[in-house]
Amino acid sequence: MRSKSRKSLAVLLAGAMMMSMVVLPGMAVPAAAAQFNDTKGHWAETSIIRWSDNKIVQGSDGRFNPDAFMTRAEMATILTNLLVLQETAKNSFADVAPGSWYESAVLKCAAAGIMKGDGTNANPNGTITREEATTMLGRALAIAPSTGDLTFTDKATVADYAKGYVKAMNEKGIIKGISAGVFGAKSSITRASVATILDRAITTYANKKDATVTAKDKGITLVAAPGVTVTGTVEDLLIAQGASSATTSLKDAKVTGTATVNAAKANIKMIGTSSVNQFTVSANASGVALDLDKTAKITSLTTAADTLAVSGTGTIAKMTVTAGKDVTVAKETTVTQLENKGKNDVKYGDKIVKGDGTAEQPSIGDGNTTNPSTPPSSGEFTTLAELERLAQAQAGDAILTVSPDAAITSGG
Repeated sequence: MRSKSRKSLAVLLAGAMMMSMVVLPGMAVPAAAAQFNDTKGHWAETSIIRWSDNKIVQGSDGRFNPDAFMTRAEMATILTNLLVLQETAKNSFADVAPGSWYESAVLKCAAAGIMKGDGTNANPNGTITREEATTMLGRALAIAPSTGDLTFTDKATVADYAKGYVKAMNEKGIIKGISAGVFGAKSSITRASVATILDRAITTYANKKDATVTAKDKGITLVAAPGVTVTGTVEDLLIAQGASSATTSLKDAKVTGTATVNAAKANIKMIGTSSVNQFTVSANASGVALDLDKTAKITSLTTAADTLAVSGTGTIAKMTVTAGKDVTVAKETTVTQLENKGKNDVKYGDKIVKGDGTAEQPSIGDGNTTNPSTPPSSGEFTTLAELERLAQAQAGDAILTVSPDAAITSGG
């Protein structure tokens, strides 16, 4: 009997410690960063203070427990808080109990594709390993996995699903290792380590409504609130679910890496001389509106989302539609090359680019036509090469061009 009592007490204490490590939605913050009595002088003190002040991680009774191991449920809660996740998946996990303190966070991370489990269980109460944490953080922060071999001496221990994220985040200096050259894939990760990884990855965090932030030229600028305006030079931009159904503005901002939109019904305005190297609209970001000022530019735009509407008089060098329906581009927007790899039609002005390998009003220009609504006449095809290209286009397997510098490709 005494043994059972001790076991029950141990379980209760463990549960209490887990609850102290995160801030649940709607839950009062138990301890502010300045009150922690176990972080002063700790190697992660600065990172802990930053993310505690932002109410992403917290402690209890004046303690943060920086060297305690983190559970998968705690990681899900931290990422839910960080991104202000809103969409919830149906509970398909056998070990996520309805009404449990972590149910909402786990299911929101599942809906966002951040937490996948093993197909049956989410293992919420298990400690999270360094490779699992790296993978979840990589998915949450829209970091594209890298290919190629890892440089860690224990690379053979890294699971296949995690290798791309481990490599990408190591290349960016976001993750390092537990010792020189050793990643420690199967080792549990500590609370201090997670706070430090967030700190290295996110250089600008915009979680205040209607705020204007000047981005740093390195790392991720994360927008997780409505009405945010971003200025300055940005390496990577992530517009998270916290910015859904609201306007995010880039004002004379320069994104040298990738801008990723995960916020449904977001209204993105590129103002002034704003430019983006790679603009990605994820599949779960339906209903996005993108407006470009005359001097705004996107080098490459890729979308897999439903109901994307592109407008304005700016320029997109290349636009690729990989999936999604009801994608439209205004006639006034200059798209130098548009490629439709999806199954549904894309509307560009009064032209339809079909996803089945055909197009309405296919044309090859003479160098003077820049608008897809005014195709050239057949008399403008003056060379054998152009005639061959037209024949291939009509067969549905060629590039359909509007001018020598403007291509529309359908099919794929």
